[in-house]
Amino acid sequence: GILFPWNVLITETAYFNMRFHTPPYPQMVADNFENFLAVCFQMPNLLVLALIVFYQLEDWIPRHITILVPLLFSVALMVVQLALTKMDDVDGATMINV
Repeated sequence: GILFPWNVLITETAYFNMRFHTPPYPQMVADNFENFLAVCFQMPNLLVLALIVFYQLEDWIPRHITILVPLLFSVALMVVQLALTKMDDVDGATMINV
């Protein structure tokens, strides 16, 4: 379930290249968009995986929480990214900081 939004975002690079190569986005954002996307999208998955592995031995976190929390977090990030693509007045610094 986590890779579906990832595949949607990486297949639409032509749209994002067109979107970021217009003002007010800095050239750095336009040139490195896929790198920023990879880090921002995969970092929460890595952090939650580390927490799951760390707390797996103690088994005090219920299974449904270990599955549901990462999925909800990824969905929230996806919604924020999609909302930002619809906003024309968002500057490049705000886009990167979110």
